[in-house]
Amino acid sequence: MASGEDTGYFDNWARFRLAGLAHNLPTWTYIQTLAYNGHRSPTAADLLWQVNVSLAYGAKGIQYFTYWTPDPARGEGFGPALITLDGHRTERYTAAKKINTQWLQPVGQQLKPLVSESVQHANESPLPTNAAGFVADDYVSAVSGSAVILGRFSESDSSRKHLLVANRSVSDAAATVVHTGSAVTGVQLFDPRHNRWLTYANPQQLAVALQPGEAQLFRLLH
Repeated sequence: MASGEDTGYFDNWARFRLAGLAHNLPTWTYIQTLAYNGHRSPTAADLLWQVNVSLAYGAKGIQYFTYWTPDPARGEGFGPALITLDGHRTERYTAAKKINTQWLQPVGQQLKPLVSESVQHANESPLPTNAAGFVADDYVSAVSGSAVILGRFSESDSSRKHLLVANRSVSDAAATVVHTGSAVTGVQLFDPRHNRWLTYANPQQLAVALQPGEAQLFRLLH
């Protein structure tokens, strides 16, 4: 919105996530790319934040609303999207291209076959409507520092878990420590630049430093 996110944003995601899981259907979403009717023009961090929150909530498809700027005759007061009305690329096009190629494509390949197991908001109070707060278990025992969203995923043929840690803030950097539980014997960190998994040096404490809108993907070995 012009200030902050829509108050129903997380409520919507929580409902659609549960519906998709209940019917074994993949959930897709649109990323807002432009200003219209009380919304502001998204920054690069806004685009990345929407992508990573959606991934944390189990999204399997990412689309953009809109790609091409709609005709102003429609009357909604649309600002420039990824492409202007006369066909020129905007700074949001450049941002979306970077997100797609350097983050979403490699991370999406890892997340797409996984099943969303839980979504929890850590170090956030009050919680958004219908958002679940953090609850410790054998995989994650504690979360300290900045507010983050923890999306946990399971593999159909393995006991391994995947944990996406997303910055809750679109404007502030996050410094968070995720303490793993007794079920975790090792941790791997996904390197999207080289499309590979790296052994994490300290599997008991994951020091997560995130710029606004960023996320990191971990594999919890059991």
